[in-house]
Amino acid sequence: MRIPHGLALLFAGWLGLFGCGLAVAMPGSPAVSEPARALEGIPLIRNYSPEAYAAGSQNWAVVQDHRGVIYVGNSADGVLQFDGNHWNRIPVPDRSVVRSLAVDESGRVFVGCVGNFGYLAPDKLGRMRYVSLLGSVDPSLRGFADVWRALPSSKGVYFLTNATIFRFSHGRVDAWRAKTSFHLAFVVRDRLYVRETNVGLEELVDGKLRVVAGGERFATEKIYVLLPWSEPGSGKPGLLIGTRDNGWFTFDGSQYSPWLTDAAAALARDQIYGGLWLDNGSLAVGTLQGGVYLLDRQGHQIGQLRRSDGLINDTVFAMYEDREHGLWLGLDNGVARINIASPLTYFSPNSGLDGAVLSIGRFAGSLYAGTTKGLFQLHADDDGNAHFSRVKGLEGQTWAMLDTGASLLVGNSYGIYAVNGTDSKPVSTGDAAAFVMLRRHAQPSRIYVGSDQGVLLLQRDGSHWKNAGKLPGISSQVRTMADGSGRHIWLVSADRGVLRVTLPDSGGGTASAAPVIEHFDIPQAVSARLDEVFIYRINHELRFFTSTGVYRFDRNLKQFVVDTHYAKLFSDGPRLMSLLHEDRQGRLWSDMADENDTFEVAGAAIAGPQGDYHWDARPMEAIAGLEVSALHVDADGVVWVGTEDGIYRLDSAVPTHY
Repeated sequence: MRIPHGLALLFAGWLGLFGCGLAVAMPGSPAVSEPARALEGIPLIRNYSPEAYAAGSQNWAVVQDHRGVIYVGNSADGVLQFDGNHWNRIPVPDRSVVRSLAVDESGRVFVGCVGNFGYLAPDKLGRMRYVSLLGSVDPSLRGFADVWRALPSSKGVYFLTNATIFRFSHGRVDAWRAKTSFHLAFVVRDRLYVRETNVGLEELVDGKLRVVAGGERFATEKIYVLLPWSEPGSGKPGLLIGTRDNGWFTFDGSQYSPWLTDAAAALARDQIYGGLWLDNGSLAVGTLQGGVYLLDRQGHQIGQLRRSDGLINDTVFAMYEDREHGLWLGLDNGVARINIASPLTYFSPNSGLDGAVLSIGRFAGSLYAGTTKGLFQLHADDDGNAHFSRVKGLEGQTWAMLDTGASLLVGNSYGIYAVNGTDSKPVSTGDAAAFVMLRRHAQPSRIYVGSDQGVLLLQRDGSHWKNAGKLPGISSQVRTMADGSGRHIWLVSADRGVLRVTLPDSGGGTASAAPVIEHFDIPQAVSARLDEVFIYRINHELRFFTSTGVYRFDRNLKQFVVDTHYAKLFSDGPRLMSLLHEDRQGRLWSDMADENDTFEVAGAAIAGPQGDYHWDARPMEAIAGLEVSALHVDADGVVWVGTEDGIYRLDSAVPTHY
């Protein structure tokens, strides 16, 4: 966090390793080009392996009850119950595969097994148990195999088998037999549709299965997606139909029209298996070979999440959106939850990053990431995926960046380089490792560089920068600097602590024009290490952050005093804030840790009406515990967070209900 020499990998197992897939664009937002969308990252994914939930590998259904508890239909161990922390198994007869689940309006969970169907109910101790409805089925209709669908409606819950559709309502089970065999069934706008082999698409009307207008076209064509649809502007209710071999159609009740999508070839290749309208208006399409595709209403692909993007498995048997707008996936090997609605997205090492991220900056519209192994530029590759390309000529730990207008100056363990695009030129190398760079408004032609050997000076020479020596009087490591008032700069020296440097009238700072250097203690911060004092300019004033509180320098008293606006920032005592960036709304985005580094979290300090700050960790709660080593805030409020396992992107302008 503060001096990220050795960064710990704390979170990869929890989130999985994410890749370079496309971000999810929110429908209704302004149109975003494919390259720009790629640069938004991918949603966070949490994977649950069979070892995590201690049951079979395949999972065929996912639902959530009215309490928020998740239920999963498992291939070998009945129904899995998950409360957000613990997994529990609910047995079903013969330990059969649970193919289907449904929740009715009362919140009761219904279960479709092999040769059986029923519901879950609490026993005397409140533990959920399976209750069979097989006793209510006519004996002549028993002996069926898989119950492939459980579908709730106002008329009851339908259970689909290959030979029979059952409906349970008010303690009674009714049945409809297939002439040939049923494939899949769907409930759309409270109406039951089913595709029957060699018959076509049928609807249950007045207690009888009737072929819908033109439904014979699906007699030999399997339907895997059937969802509500209305033509834009018309409002007329219709259907969106997805087939595996012959593409997509819309149906207005009498006429079928092709629904064109730019993902048609990919979906055909990866074999669609199901579809789901998400609350944000996008369409999630599950496939057997390519994970989940995300489409907008016009059929444009706006994302894909697959194994290379962090999913534990590419074969999607079931999808369900929970009440927090997380997309649950039942997979051929495990369970996953994708945080589709979150403004927090991710770029993994799979996107081209090499090494732990130490610094983040922008130049000429491009994002750059400095890592333990060099400097990388973010762009969209030829396939439209986000990719970080290595900047040539820059290797080693890269700590600092400064946009000078004409070029990006980069400080790393081998010196200072000027970068333009993906090329670099050395400015001052071989002398010292560069950690921080300061360009004062009063001296635009000079740059002060905090290094492991004191403060280096760069002087502009035409359109280039050159080494101008060192600032006399400081020889130890400097990792934080800030521009003060007048001729003052403030810095923290590893062996002397907080220093105020008064530059000569000439604005120099060479051996022939030595500065005045004054040391100031922060008496109240006696427990703070010298290298754990950070200086930031907040609302045009300097503040000094330590593990025991935030201080300001009183020029009249010539000493540090506690800034009371930060006194109640953390309810259980002061915390050390570092990597601080103030956005245009005055929020202080930062990384926070306790004095012993036992817990770390990124978030924002937000000022109230009286100027007193409070801490809000909710935007970054999903990555709490990760060791943050870099932080950057764009002018539009997008926050970039660098860690050992990649970069997280937070769009702070997206309204979020926590």
